[in-house]
Amino acid sequence: MPLSKVKTNSIATGNITSALIASVANTAITGNIASSQITSNPTLHGNVSVTGVIGVGGATPTSNGSGITFPATASVSTNVNTLDDYEEGTFTATFECGSSNPTITYGTRYATYTKIGNLVTVSINLVWSAASGGSGIVYVAGLPFAYTSTSGYSGGGAMGYTSGLPTNGLLYMDAGATRVVLVKTGGNGQTYFQAADISAGGGQIMLGLSYITDS
Repeated sequence: MPLSKVKTNSIATGNITSALIASVANTAITGNIASSQITSNPTLHGNVSVTGVIGVGGATPTSNGSGITFPATASVSTNVNTLDDYEEGTFTATFECGSSNPTITYGTRYATYTKIGNLVTVSINLVWSAASGGSGIVYVAGLPFAYTSTSGYSGGGAMGYTSGLPTNGLLYMDAGATRVVLVKTGGNGQTYFQAADISAGGGQIMLGLSYITDS
């Protein structure tokens, strides 16, 4: 298209600046449109349709599917109305103990996460066939982001299903850490799962939790 004004119901490709757009109503823009090709702080009105991926914060747009690509490392915004990160993936969950770690033979270790802004939601299905040794409080470790170290925040979840542990329980986060504490009972008389509670003959634990991260 020659460099004349882009009008209503047009298709525009190449280097597009707001000065070349007379009306954005029903205008389709295709291809890779870089920030250097758009005048500073343009204002778009009406329904804007983008085919492909938009890169935010210097991120390279992915070539797979469509959507918004954020940088691999979040550029955290202090503005409460700004979405500054999105990520989803898998990780490897593992048992740890406070004094010494047990020897665990794992089967399934299915663990996924979704991070939206500073909120991380995690689902874990941890299966083991044998366990021995270890001492101290039991943790499930390996979370993809550390829990916030800011005082006063909380994060927790629930055990949806367990076998190989003496009872279901509660979860809470260690400040600044990438692990959850397994709690048998809550309140002032709370007690914790210990290494000896992990069945030597194997078992399964399913966890779901959400928490705040500083990352």
